[in-house]
Amino acid sequence: MVALLFELMALLTIWLCLSAWQRDRNAPGRRIFMALCLGVALWSAANLANLHGALPPRVVDRILYLGVLTVPVLWLALALKVRGAPVAERPAGPIALLLAPGAACYVILLTGDPPGWFLRRADDGSMLLGSLWWLHAGYSWAIATAGSIEFVRGALQTGNRDARVRRLGAGLTSLTPILASLVFAGWGHATVDPTPLFLGATLVMLRSELYAGDLFEALPITHHDLISHIPTPLVLTDLEDRVLEINPAAQLRLAVARGDALDRSLDALLEEAPDPPEFERWPLVAAGREAGRIHLIVPRKREAEGLA
Repeated sequence: MVALLFELMALLTIWLCLSAWQRDRNAPGRRIFMALCLGVALWSAANLANLHGALPPRVVDRILYLGVLTVPVLWLALALKVRGAPVAERPAGPIALLLAPGAACYVILLTGDPPGWFLRRADDGSMLLGSLWWLHAGYSWAIATAGSIEFVRGALQTGNRDARVRRLGAGLTSLTPILASLVFAGWGHATVDPTPLFLGATLVMLRSELYAGDLFEALPITHHDLISHIPTPLVLTDLEDRVLEINPAAQLRLAVARGDALDRSLDALLEEAPDPPEFERWPLVAAGREAGRIHLIVPRKREAEGLA
């Protein structure tokens, strides 16, 4: 039964990655979310290989720790990006530096038998955790907890009440993988880490909240490509009217480059436009709830008729 859970989680997180890749190219943190999904998929696949004895323990540990050592930092990076923290707008240098301790630990895994002060496996397959492992584990728990706190802070800053409640729930739920990891580490001779199972469940919640569309919806082309080919000027915003997507026709009508429009207030774009147009607005509903707004620019002929 445990093996089946890890198998399903590996498949689910790969699907989440493909789903995020297929749509919402410019949603905040989309690439980081995809990397998180792949990290959890590797973590789950390594646990599955360990349960079945499909690979030598050394190989299992190397695959497993590709996920273990990167997921906490990716978690914090995603939270900062979603919250719109200033550090998230800078080049990836500061975040990459947080990966340095994990990279050093991974080099130790690649050198052969890890020393006893880092990680060993007992004859029954259980992990014997050394002082360096505990030191890095504490570092990872601190980074992951900081990410969960950033998710909560971002939720509290959300203007829409329903969205705030949902994001707050996702932020608080994101603490469960950390608790699962703490329990695993303190259990003693546990052979399987349940953390990726809780991580996967949290990613499903975040994907539903952060990215539009149903989880199992599939399109032959991405949403971005579809919107780009619509000849009518079209702008998609979130519930606070921040621009999520703007198609080429709208860029031409508003005289603004796409990169300058994304994540800005639509009202601010209209104030800067040389000839501000009229809009027709509709709610954008995803998964049964309002997730944003669709803004269509009224053709000039209809604008003139309205003035007449």
